[in-house]
Amino acid sequence: MQTRWLIYDPLALGWRTDLQEVRTERIELDNGVSLAFVREGARVLGLTGVRIADTPLTPPQVATLPMIDAPEGWIAAHYTWGGITREGADVVVEMTAVPVLGGYQERCDWYDAMIGTVPPPADAHLRVRYRFTPITETLGEQECTGFTYTIEAEAVGDFRFHRILDRQVWAVGGSATGNTVINQSGYGRPEYTAALASRFTTREEFEPFGTDDPFVFMQLRPRFAVVQSFDYCFGECGTLVGYFDRVGSINSLTEKHPGTEFFTVYDQHLFPLSDRGATIPKRILFAPADGQSAYQGRANYLQVHTDIFTHYRRVAALPVDDPLPLYQIEVYTLNEQALRICAENPSLSWFQALGQCDAELDKARARIDWVIDNMENIAAAGYRLLYVGPMLESDWTMEYPSKNCCAPLHYEASEALGGWPIVRRVADAAHRAGLKLIVWVNPVVLSTRSPMLAEHPEWAVIDRRGARLQDADGVFAVMDFANPEWRAYWMTSVRKWLDAGVDHFFFDSYPNYYIRSLNYAAGGAEGVGAFGEHSGAAVRLMKKAPIIPHQELFLEMQRELAKEGTNVWIEGVGPVGVSSNAANISPDEIHSALLFHSDLRWYFGKEYAAINTNLRCAALDFRQMFRFTAFKAPLGQDQLPVPPETARLFHAYAACSTLMKMPYLLEEDAGVFWLNAERNEGVLFTFDTRDVQHARLADFTQAAGLTEDAGTHQIINGCVAGLSPFAMYRVTR
Repeated sequence: MQTRWLIYDPLALGWRTDLQEVRTERIELDNGVSLAFVREGARVLGLTGVRIADTPLTPPQVATLPMIDAPEGWIAAHYTWGGITREGADVVVEMTAVPVLGGYQERCDWYDAMIGTVPPPADAHLRVRYRFTPITETLGEQECTGFTYTIEAEAVGDFRFHRILDRQVWAVGGSATGNTVINQSGYGRPEYTAALASRFTTREEFEPFGTDDPFVFMQLRPRFAVVQSFDYCFGECGTLVGYFDRVGSINSLTEKHPGTEFFTVYDQHLFPLSDRGATIPKRILFAPADGQSAYQGRANYLQVHTDIFTHYRRVAALPVDDPLPLYQIEVYTLNEQALRICAENPSLSWFQALGQCDAELDKARARIDWVIDNMENIAAAGYRLLYVGPMLESDWTMEYPSKNCCAPLHYEASEALGGWPIVRRVADAAHRAGLKLIVWVNPVVLSTRSPMLAEHPEWAVIDRRGARLQDADGVFAVMDFANPEWRAYWMTSVRKWLDAGVDHFFFDSYPNYYIRSLNYAAGGAEGVGAFGEHSGAAVRLMKKAPIIPHQELFLEMQRELAKEGTNVWIEGVGPVGVSSNAANISPDEIHSALLFHSDLRWYFGKEYAAINTNLRCAALDFRQMFRFTAFKAPLGQDQLPVPPETARLFHAYAACSTLMKMPYLLEEDAGVFWLNAERNEGVLFTFDTRDVQHARLADFTQAAGLTEDAGTHQIINGCVAGLSPFAMYRVTR
């Protein structure tokens, strides 16, 4: 009986099952990892049959291959077998790809669609190589075995490419049913256990629990560029982890469709337009476990998360920070007049309505005065950071219909609010109270009304049509960090903010409007065929890529400022996004709290939550706040006074956050224990009154309470009894 294979054909936009004469090319790595390619005659059908520790990690008879794209709408998706060679411990699979006229492709962002009508030159082709390297690695306390793989491509003839879309299928044990995915993106359920009939996606056009969302764009955004995260899946056979050697210009998503027994992971690697390129090596690691429980899978996730994010920060030469309690105040806020205008004029956006509010600037000045007057109260409540936004000169201060604070005129302090003297007043007051000041800025865009943009139009990013890259309403233009003059101007502006006393920055919209390719000027999908037809010629004429990833330029800026003790945090989830910092406004940390029985499901999945966590969580009771703090997300609230028990929690956490290096989840929802092995000390958070026991506690003898009435308790053989519920303890010998 012939085996029935499932092969994705990107040209047919569907899966093929009508295969004949399928041949398997088996590959064995030196550490026992096994994988295979299947082919039909000379044509390569895809990668399949991954086994680690004798456990299948891909579904049977399903194979995948990448797509390689050119801006003319050509794609390389048909591969011819070349052979297998060894280079030391590496195994290299060689093949040839021929580009064809492809049109729309699955998993193609609507703003990135490339449609062409002219076929590629007859002599154009690519040499493609898969490189597999065996590895072993310890993540948390798990010994993992696996491999890294890289896809290398070199074009021959008149062909240039800018994207490799890598598609992988995974199923721990060979079947997805019963596998649990823990998801670090801002979209999709934070935890999902697969069933045959259910679906899962991290893409943005769906709400967390399956509701269609008409706002469709950036399908591949959930893990992107400077906020690159990782894959994590576990089942009764063990844990599967996938992550990249370093942060890069990569967009990703994970999906499972109803009726399938596998997860599909799409990793989109972006390059400057070139005749050669290689994906960032991806590590695939597996730790076997006999009958792994859901508890152990979550416990392992916490440690893997800690190790991988620390790895990314160190590779990028950035400091590893501990989140600290933060007080957030928005200078411009909702007001009843703007709400009435929106209600009376449904066609107006919120920003347009706000632009008609004469008293808004007076209210903004009053809020700045209020925060200066209350700085000592903010510090006394246990906060260590103050976030203020926005204070820069922007179209908020102009008679402009949109009045969008994301669209600066330049990067000076707003004269309407008091200019640089008011920034210095806020900074001085914060420093006297022992607080660090974080300010909101947007380094990505300028208002289309900006005099600077009129003077320097070359500072803006050019899209594939040769037009200026700007938002759909024409409010702001995206600036080009590859332009040295723009970079020099921006860094001069940064110095002015630092000289005024600012300690740290929050960069808004960096991933939204910069680390992606889009065509706002053409209205998204409208007219995409017309510009796609000419985009290849335009790119060649300009000698520029339709996608120019500037990841390294951003990291370079972060590194330079970090040398002076100034951290840069950006909107988004990931190791160099906001979840890496002390601003504790990260959906990624929200995920952890949700996983461990918090009840904020109503909150999850909203894009703006990355900025306004404090405002959105103003109704948290103490127990909810305690759970967040226990997982290093000490969410502040934007109102005073803070309840006394919350203030005590913030003070205790800030005093001991440096001890919270490696987390150990306690069974039965008893709490979490954090260990600093170098100092041989730790911090214990309890969630109820039951006795606590963990093997790691056996090295300690005492748990001294850090919150009121917690007391001091003896630890005997790794067990400590009589602890108070929702209390924090310092654990020592």
